[in-house]
Amino acid sequence: MRAAAGKRRAAWLLAVGLIPALAASRVAAQSPGHDASSTRSRSGQFTAHVLFHSAPDPYLVSNPNLVRVDPAVVAVSCEHIRELLWRDLEVRGPWVSKVSILLYPALTPDEVVTISSDRFKNGWQYQMYLPQMVERERYVRAITQVVLLELANRSAGLRSAELPAWLVEGFAQQLLAANDPRIILPAPESQPMKPATGGASSANAADAASLIWRGKPVRASVVEPALTHAHQVLSGRPLLTFQDLSWPDPAQLSGEAGDIYRCSAQLFVSRLLGLPGGRAGLRAMLAALPDHFNWQFAFLPAFHSYFERPLDAEKWWAIQVAEFTGRGLDQTWAKDTSLQKLEAAIRAAVEVRTGTNELPLHAEARLQNVVGDWNGATQTPVLKAKLAELNVLRFQVARELVPLVDEYRSILAEYIQKRDRPGILALPFRKNIVQRHNVERTVARLNALDTRRQVIANPNAPRSAPAALAEASEAFGAVPPPSVPPR
Repeated sequence: MRAAAGKRRAAWLLAVGLIPALAASRVAAQSPGHDASSTRSRSGQFTAHVLFHSAPDPYLVSNPNLVRVDPAVVAVSCEHIRELLWRDLEVRGPWVSKVSILLYPALTPDEVVTISSDRFKNGWQYQMYLPQMVERERYVRAITQVVLLELANRSAGLRSAELPAWLVEGFAQQLLAANDPRIILPAPESQPMKPATGGASSANAADAASLIWRGKPVRASVVEPALTHAHQVLSGRPLLTFQDLSWPDPAQLSGEAGDIYRCSAQLFVSRLLGLPGGRAGLRAMLAALPDHFNWQFAFLPAFHSYFERPLDAEKWWAIQVAEFTGRGLDQTWAKDTSLQKLEAAIRAAVEVRTGTNELPLHAEARLQNVVGDWNGATQTPVLKAKLAELNVLRFQVARELVPLVDEYRSILAEYIQKRDRPGILALPFRKNIVQRHNVERTVARLNALDTRRQVIANPNAPRSAPAALAEASEAFGAVPPPSVPPR
């Protein structure tokens, strides 16, 4: 049966590849009010169309993880999801932009959901290409994304907002945990969740937040019904740092790691909503997203009364997870996990664009590249964010690795201090020499420290002679300064 589906998929490739063009001509030629394959939602914001009529594959129908959607189901579902999200964010007023949802036949269980946003003279419009057989989680995540995107782009210019992964995943998990049948036809579940009664803004969350900011210990709170699954998943698992939430790699979004990320994102969103003014803060962040390539530059001003720096958010998040899971802050990770977290902390997330209109690709840069190749204005926020991350990390890594973390912190702090205060020198060329020496010495020290970290991670691995020499030289401070020409 799966082989038959594969053969039929080959016949559909051309049609699916031409979906955007065919969809445009179909929508233009048909009036949604008279097309039996088209349904408009109650408010008129969402319109669902069937692109191609085809009987679902029996193999997909028998898959308990998939649900079948039609225009009528989608129209009602989208309207209800929007109402729930707006309630959580306390959004008032009418909707602004239309959303067209184009349904196409699914041939495999993992068909993609594509969302496109287009800017017109009268504002933004959105199109979603959705398979008619789709996983419940993927469906809710996609509708959540387009609703949040419509909110974020209301005041956007030519650039569409880029939503952080934790925002979409967190709100989608909140909706799924409610187990509301109006969201979508419920998929079979062995242990269905109890419906959420109070949303994310419970008294426990607000009370815990107030205790944190008074500097008092946070007591364990009763787990909210909507967070029951998240509590089961996160208890006893390695904690995700604020950096992990901020820039997840693809491996963190699939399998068991994906479940941990989604539950962490749900807890993060829930606790932000529970802060006094948290809903207004999230609305302000959404409105500011189109103005920034890095969402943290929209997040920190929106929550400035709580987080002046990424370090403040990191500390707050660590306390939230400890309070939620019942894990003491004095508990540390195992050595292997600590080394993995340290490896991630000393890599800087960067965005690479292959073209003007292309979405950014996320990559990583070593601290040595940041110090040696980036200019001061670009490297400053990155290095300060890394310092903040290492400051929190030292309280969570295995005790034997704390000195290693402290050395990374010391090297970065010393570099920034010497770079910003090179001393009072009369001649500009002397300042350039001192700055160059500061860069070369910092890079050499980071190289030596990376070698030490690799030896700790793999004590039996053979080391090259240059690496051992670099480590020995750094241990004795034998990094020769460049020669200074006579005056």
